Amino acid sequence: MSIPFDEFKRGPLGRFRTYKVYFDRPAKIEAKAKRFIEAGGWYEIDRRDYALLVAVMVLDDEEDDVKAEVCKKVFNEVMIDNLVNKSIWYLNRQRRGLTKDFIPSEGELP
Repeated sequence: MSIPFDEFKRGPLGRFRTYKVYFDRPAKIEAKAKRFIEAGGWYEIDRRDYALLVAVMVLDDEEDDVKAEVCKKVFNEVMIDNLVNKSIWYLNRQRRGLTKDFIPSEGELP
């Protein structure tokens, strides 16, 4: 299974359209992404003036960016892996009823 991302690109009439983009990652990372998606989350990518990878879920009836990775123009596989790990970390904390505003220390990430 590849990890699906929704990418927003400007179409020929200047309107944004959503395209599916897939990234192949190691089986362990893809399994974590699948868990996040099965829990109702999804991943988005924006590559306009920067590279923005976002993990999104519906929280309190609104779409909410739960974790993000940002860099100038070009991203790499490490950013995808980090985003997936952070989204699973967030999902586990949410299931335990812990606040979403908590910032993890380096040792708490999966």
